[in-house]
Amino acid sequence: MKSKVKLIFFIPIFYSIALSVIIIHIVENPLIYNIEPVLIDDSDPNIDWANFASLYSSTPWFKGSGTINDPYIIEYIKIDAENIRNCLFIRNSNASFIIRNSKFIQSGGQDMFFYAGIFLNNVTNGKLISNTCSDNWIGIYLGNCANILISDNFLARNGYGGIYLTSSYNNTISSNIIWSCNYAGVFISASNENEIYRNAISYNQYGIYLNFAQNSILSENDLFDNTFGMYILYCFNNLVKNNHAYNNRYYGYYVFDSHSNILFENKAEYNNSTGLYFLESRFNNVSRNISNYNYNGFELSESHNNTFEENLSKFSFAFFSEGIGLTNSNYNNITRNNFTNNVYGVYLWSSSDNIIIENYLIENTAAIFYDPSSTGNIFENNTE
Repeated sequence: MKSKVKLIFFIPIFYSIALSVIIIHIVENPLIYNIEPVLIDDSDPNIDWANFASLYSSTPWFKGSGTINDPYIIEYIKIDAENIRNCLFIRNSNASFIIRNSKFIQSGGQDMFFYAGIFLNNVTNGKLISNTCSDNWIGIYLGNCANILISDNFLARNGYGGIYLTSSYNNTISSNIIWSCNYAGVFISASNENEIYRNAISYNQYGIYLNFAQNSILSENDLFDNTFGMYILYCFNNLVKNNHAYNNRYYGYYVFDSHSNILFENKAEYNNSTGLYFLESRFNNVSRNISNYNYNGFELSESHNNTFEENLSKFSFAFFSEGIGLTNSNYNNITRNNFTNNVYGVYLWSSSDNIIIENYLIENTAAIFYDPSSTGNIFENNTE
């Protein structure tokens, strides 16, 4: 895309002393070429990349040879699938390719779940950059894919999800804007070692839904105005850091039956339920997170052997608000946290053998509350 900068100098008629300089940025948008839906299958010589290149290499929207240094490039196209198929479908491909600066709309069919604006199946070495995928069932779908970059795309009003990964590994999802996709902005299922960062995700049921995922990194995402900011289900050994979940209808971060994850330096603010909620989860490390102005700060239910260190929770607004609340949760370590300006700093119900030490618990109605069934807990060196 070319950009010109034009400088216009003029002297106002009535004010000869002043000299004004106006800088006008003129962006020349290239033509967008309307084409029919595309199917590329590199296992079928009739519809593989080589055949596609022989048909379209003379067009202004296709070039390249499929190598790392000269990838296939498809750009400046628009595909309207008219709700009967995928817009762009690539499968069984190891060639290097880039899809960029294009628009994919209205994919669909009788079985709408399996249609997308961009659909990749058994594909590696692709880049999807600066595309618009809107009014599809799924914006971008990856099944059994690896080494795919999904960056700087705009995904809106897709019926099931913005970006959907299943059985896919070592992919990067970054700097996308995803909004108003009915189910999930980003849905990751049975996929490991992916990185999801710096996305802005809003007005979905789930901002990010992580399901049966391991060894992935989720960082610097903005999750706002969703029903759930981030939903983590049956996940292990993931790093969740520096995300911001705010103004969501329910939870900022909801962690269910997930173990040995790290949640580090995340923010949860102005959510209508708990900032960070853990259900039936074990051995997670939760440190330096901020959970302010939520219904409750942190909650654990039937969750054991977790570590909470150096977290902050203030101004929870539930009627019996908690900086941190434990229900039927045992053997947790809660150390050096700051839980202030809540009804309860620390609240325990049927929770035993927890370590609660060196926490800062001032300006709460009650610094610590525990019921008679909560036994064997250690409270030491807390500031009340």
